[in-house]
Amino acid sequence: MLAHDLVVAEFTGYEEYDVQVADLTRWGVNVGELPGETVAEVDLAEKYRGPKAPSVADLLAFLLARDRGAVLLTDDRRLAKVAADAGVETHGSLWVLDWLLRDSCIDPATALEALEKMEEAGCRLPAGEVERRRVAWRRRTGSGE
Repeated sequence: MLAHDLVVAEFTGYEEYDVQVADLTRWGVNVGELPGETVAEVDLAEKYRGPKAPSVADLLAFLLARDRGAVLLTDDRRLAKVAADAGVETHGSLWVLDWLLRDSCIDPATALEALEKMEEAGCRLPAGEVERRRVAWRRRTGSGE
């Protein structure tokens, strides 16, 4: 059982990510509703618009984290900057893997497999941090390659 409550913003566009809300809830993730006035902020936030702006789904996740005083999980630098500017604590996928390992939810071999799948899926993660973890986790599995 996870030591933290995981919540995603209620959003109708998850099909874009090939994820169904039913899958998320089955995996133990809660769906958090945002009040209408908070959702309206996405439309009103001129500073978030433009070609390099975070997606609507990302902004809804940011607003949910901000309003709940929660940690925002994202690997998107643009969204992390928006969150940092608003004082919202932010972490990425590598932090999640570290946390799952620390709490013995997964073993180092599983973490390595997850890292590999993230890279294969095109996730852009910091190369130095990825390599540092890869070396440490291989040592822990005994392969040390």
